Amino acid sequence: LLLIVPGVFLALAWSFALPIAIDRNLGPIAALGESFRLTEGHRLSLLVLWLAFLGITLLGLCACGVGVVVSAAVTQLALVWAYCRVSGTA
Repeated sequence: LLLIVPGVFLALAWSFALPIAIDRNLGPIAALGESFRLTEGHRLSLLVLWLAFLGITLLGLCACGVGVVVSAAVTQLALVWAYCRVSGTA
């Protein structure tokens, strides 16, 4: 139980690591550090977005599991949209 809160915190802080690595051509460690820096002040908003992702994924599971394919695409697009909003890129 004591590992859940720090795990959620780090997952939120590092949630932009993959888009940063692709967008800025950084290595994995540098991308994690940049993601930690970039998400400062936005982690509560990201938590709300993650809860929305959970709801979307659960709706996808209710569609006999087939909807998970669509929900995964929607959640990834929303994560990239959030990254663009936070980083200020077009």
